[in-house]
Amino acid sequence: PCNGCNECHSDGTCVFKDAIEEKLMQPLLEADVVALITPLYYYTFSAQIKEVIDRFYARNNSSKMKGKNALLMATAYNSSEDTMPALVKGYQAILKILQWKDAGQVLAIGCGARSLVESSPFGGQAYEIGKKL
Repeated sequence: PCNGCNECHSDGTCVFKDAIEEKLMQPLLEADVVALITPLYYYTFSAQIKEVIDRFYARNNSSKMKGKNALLMATAYNSSEDTMPALVKGYQAILKILQWKDAGQVLAIGCGARSLVESSPFGGQAYEIGKKL
């Protein structure tokens, strides 16, 4: 994970030469669309995707990181109305910082198991977003 050393702002690369930096970052910079896909853990992104998001910091000022389309796809066991707002607020902050455009959101509440996702309308929502891209 990012350790806050701020070395990346000297040349735009992370000091950690790991899979995020060596395999993921270049395709991410070249992508037109970024899909942030996560289960909801304590009302926010999972630690696994958050580690990647935190590493965006090294490229915040890169023109290749700016102006992308993004979509948010999340699943949660809970189905109450207050399940997703904190996650959406974090997503919106990422959009603002990186000047990304929201291409859509699939917020699959009440989907704590794969079978629940598969029998829900959320797959259709994702398909419709994909058709528009």
